[in-house]
Amino acid sequence: MNKFELSPLTEAVIEARFLGPDPAVLDSLVGQAIEVMRRNPKVADARNEWGNMSLVIRPVYDPMKAGALGITKGFDDAVGEVNQ
Repeated sequence: MNKFELSPLTEAVIEARFLGPDPAVLDSLVGQAIEVMRRNPKVADARNEWGNMSLVIRPVYDPMKAGALGITKGFDDAVGEVNQ
């Protein structure tokens, strides 16, 4: 299997990944990890590859309002998949 990459950066020897729902917490964890790495004289290029964060809209399905507009739960689910 070949590895697919969209990054122009070279592959890192050490990588860390933080997952969670709160971008502020994730950003804080990334900052702490980079600081720890930068304190090590053997680390040449500690970096953050997050890029620019973008706004994500998560619709809340209201069956009464949706029904009045002719929108089904299936349509709402399909829209939600695009935003995830």
